[in-house]
Amino acid sequence: MLELLQRGDLAVAELCGPFRMSQSAVSQHLKVLREAGLVRSRKAGRRRLYRLERAPLEKVYKWAARQLGDPYGHEWNLAAPER
Repeated sequence: MLELLQRGDLAVAELCGPFRMSQSAVSQHLKVLREAGLVRSRKAGRRRLYRLERAPLEKVYKWAARQLGDPYGHEWNLAAPER
């Protein structure tokens, strides 16, 4: 879900596509992510759109890089996607 949300704001119905989950299950996952501060939601008409919050992920990445480094040489791209 986080990878999908990296592309931009999405509604629950749009997030269901790649997963074999009901809208209710996706909403429950989004609730956990929202409570963790990893996503933000806003109303847009009758829909609720979700957006990735990059700042907390950047903090985790920086902490992990200091603590662990990346033994596999992966680079994380947390930059906003180009539109």
